[in-house]
Amino acid sequence: MERRKMVPSRRKFLLDAVGLAAAAGFVSACVDTSPLSTVPERDRLRLQIETDFFRELQRLRQVAPASAGLIADAIGVMMFPTVVNSNPVLGEQSGMGALRVANVFTEYYLLSVIGAAGRQPPTRSYLFLFTTLASLNRFRASDPGAEFDQLSQLTIGADGRVASAAPGAPLLWLGWEGDRILPLSAQPAFSVAALPL
Repeated sequence: MERRKMVPSRRKFLLDAVGLAAAAGFVSACVDTSPLSTVPERDRLRLQIETDFFRELQRLRQVAPASAGLIADAIGVMMFPTVVNSNPVLGEQSGMGALRVANVFTEYYLLSVIGAAGRQPPTRSYLFLFTTLASLNRFRASDPGAEFDQLSQLTIGADGRVASAAPGAPLLWLGWEGDRILPLSAQPAFSVAALPL
């Protein structure tokens, strides 16, 4: 039987994003006690994603200094800074993130992760590096909900150096929990949907 992907409406994506934001602790950024209180809700959510993007990027550079060169060389950098447990029974995690190309945020996405190996921590972060223009264009042209393809997990050694990376891999991924890089493991199923931000 052919598997068909459901493509939710733009309105449902936005509602899902706001709900996920609350679950991940983003609500604090939407309280009227900050200077952002006059900024539209959508803009505030986008700003929060971008702020968390840079926070986790800085954390990764401290934990794994070797990642800095790979990030600098990448054609596109996609980060999901706060991925939370959305369905513990199925081992599913979800989180919002952004794609950055040529030092500019270009698109925003909702990530779904199913089948992550080992225990399910409260939060994780995921980084995806597009090493070729072809891989970036292929991803951008995919339908919402399409799974990633040609992925190669990047593993960082205890000394912060790259321990494993497939030569010439068009798309690299890396996950971490706080200051701990996820070990090399069976690849979970990643899928993304565009956020209307």
